[in-house]
Amino acid sequence: MTELIAGAAVAIMAGLITGCTGFGMALVGAPAFMLFLAPAHVVPMVMLLSMIVILPVAWDARSHMRMKTVGPMVAGGYLGMPLGVAALYWIDGDIIRLIAGLFVAGFALLMLAGWRRPLKNPNHPGVLMPVGAASGLMAGSTSIGGPPIVLFLANQECEKKAFRANMVGFFLAVNLFALALIGFAGLITREVVHQMAVFLPAALLGPYGGIRLARHVPETLFHRIVMIGVFVMGITLIVNALR
Repeated sequence: MTELIAGAAVAIMAGLITGCTGFGMALVGAPAFMLFLAPAHVVPMVMLLSMIVILPVAWDARSHMRMKTVGPMVAGGYLGMPLGVAALYWIDGDIIRLIAGLFVAGFALLMLAGWRRPLKNPNHPGVLMPVGAASGLMAGSTSIGGPPIVLFLANQECEKKAFRANMVGFFLAVNLFALALIGFAGLITREVVHQMAVFLPAALLGPYGGIRLARHVPETLFHRIVMIGVFVMGITLIVNALR
């Protein structure tokens, strides 16, 4: 009963953050669920939850989604994800997580301090595809793929509504690809689906609160919340690597 209550609380919080910022299910859900569920079940379960939870957020943000931005990033993500998985065969996973964590946390701190270097032509496919590839590479090697895109959009000072919409569009497409991969690998078991179904009602409560919250959060505060989230991602990677 305690695990059920704790899991429901985690699911609601993760859904709330996802609804507000466009990302966050894996950031909040994966580390917390691993405290009381088998790690082998957590990754596919969180991915399934994320895929469902993100749908109402995508619907809310649909009018601000720009496929000219999302499309090249998704193409890059599809290329980068298998490379990230392959990198684990050549480089120790802890080293990858440590380097990625230091990079992500460092840049997040710089941006929290006000540092920006906007690109002159940010919507060119030659810019967007490498950003998506970096995100896919991180997702494949560390299971946390959001930071490169978050940092890119924040550096361009992307407006709140467009930021959420582009993040959601990217993760919707990339999560479909990732689910296909883990499904093919046989990781989506009956037990995983059962655990996901238990926490799904709570997880679905979060996005609606997050969507409403996003409408009232001032632009500056929104970007600060996003950067704090990215900084936490970086610290999470560092801690996991050192452990």
